[in-house]
This record gives sequence, structure tokens and C-alpha cells, in this order.
Amino acid sequence: MNRSAFRFLELPVVVSILPLLLPILTPSLAQTRKFTKVTVCQRNLRQLQVAYTAYAAGWRTRLLPYICDGARPDAFWMQTLQSYYAQSGQIRRCPGVPGKNPESYWGTASWGWGGSGGWMNGHYGSFGIRGWLYDIMSERPDGKYNYPSQDRYDWECTGRTFSPGVAAVWFDCNWVDAWPYHADGPYPDLSLGSQPGQPGQTSMGRLCITRHDWSINLAVADGGASGTAWYSQCWRAWFTVAHGWPFSVRDLRPALRFATLSSCRGS
Repeated sequence: MNRSAFRFLELPVVVSILPLLLPILTPSLAQTRKFTKVTVCQRNLRQLQVAYTAYAAGWRTRLLPYICDGARPDAFWMQTLQSYYAQSGQIRRCPGVPGKNPESYWGTASWGWGGSGGWMNGHYGSFGIRGWLYDIMSERPDGKYNYPSQDRYDWECTGRTFSPGVAAVWFDCNWVDAWPYHADGPYPDLSLGSQPGQPGQTSMGRLCITRHDWSINLAVADGGASGTAWYSQCWRAWFTVAHGWPFSVRDLRPALRFATLSSCRGS
């Protein structure tokens, strides 16, 4: 009897301690959920790069075509790669993004892109591909190339990639693709990202968004994926450090633009 009474008296003590423990445990649980979303996001990005590699292997190392005229919606990357990632549209989306933007085809830091008509063809997602890694020799139905002659370079096939460990291919983005240039600046509203019609909009601004606090996730050409943090001490000097770039992004931007594919001419 005495032993049972002792256990009964312990119960109020335990109950009284629980409210004290909850404020301690709740942030840890929230942080765990956030970390899980980041991990799944990076896994999805890796899957996209694996799909791209498999596609290139089946097409004699050719890059993805750049065809978005609406006449051939199956030629854009969402449809072209779909069979290489098990027909799962979730691979194109960060788990921290609930779905496509209900107000626009364009995404934001919190919403994904998506649409039902034309080349979008009902697809949705929250990642973008680096446009510099399209097959720039892709022809349109009118027989013209998708890039001016002075911008054609030699990017028709994968060949040998310069610095594959830093050459970003896929990343968190508010649109399906971006052509980040080393001299581009971010859009001031990082929760929105750069979109058409905005004054001073740039392609780099499409991926400069606060999707994972002050960072984005990206996958590089060798199949690795990681986060790229924007440090707060550099954030305060946003418009004075490296022409408006925080330190971490300043280090990344040459890789985004110039760690491109070597010439495939003659291969």
C-alpha cells in the first residue's frame, strides 16, 4: 500500500514538470522538422541531377533542349526528365513549399511556380535549372536558334565539366530556370524574388530568395547537393559588400556563371 501511494504522489509532480519542459522541447522539435525539410529538399535536387545525367547518357551527352514555344510542351525539362525521376512531380518541389502560387505562374520564396497552359502543361515545382546549361543549339519550329549567334558558344553536350563540384545546375528558384550572370544583383524583396515587369529585375534575382531562412539549396554537376547560407553580418552590408553581394553568394556567383561546360566541338 505504501509503495502504491508513493507512486500516486509522483504523478502530480510529473504533471507539474511537463509545462516546464514543453517550452524547451518545442523549439527542438521545430528545428528537427525544419532540418528534415532541408534534407528532403537537397535529396530532391540530387534526384533531378541524377535524372539529367541519365538523360544525357541516353542522348550522347547532349544537354536538355531549350524549347518553350508552347507547340511542343513535351520538350521542356519538366516533361523531358519526368520518366527519369519516376513520374513524380514532388521531386521538383521543396517540401517547405506547400504548392504552386495561387496568384501567379511565378513562384516566390514561399510558393512554387506552376500553370496549366502552353509549355507549362500542368507542371509545378519550386526548383529551377541554370539556363546556361541548356542545349543552345536547340532549334525552334521556325528554324531559328534559341540564342543569338554571339551567345552560342559550345554548349551542346556535357563533355567535361569545369569544376563539377561547384558548377550549380539546379537550385531553389521562383521560376523554372535562370541565367545568373556574375554582374547581376538581387531583387530587394527577397521573399518575392525577381519577376518580369519589376524595375531592375535580374535573372540572378530569381534564385536570391529567402526560402530556407537566409539560404537556398542547390545541386552541382557531380551530383552533390548542399545549402548556401547568406551570413547576417554580410546581410547588413548588402549594398556595399562586393557590389551588393553577401560574402557567401559573392563566392558562388562565378561558379554559377563561369563554371560552364567545356567545348564539345569535335567530340
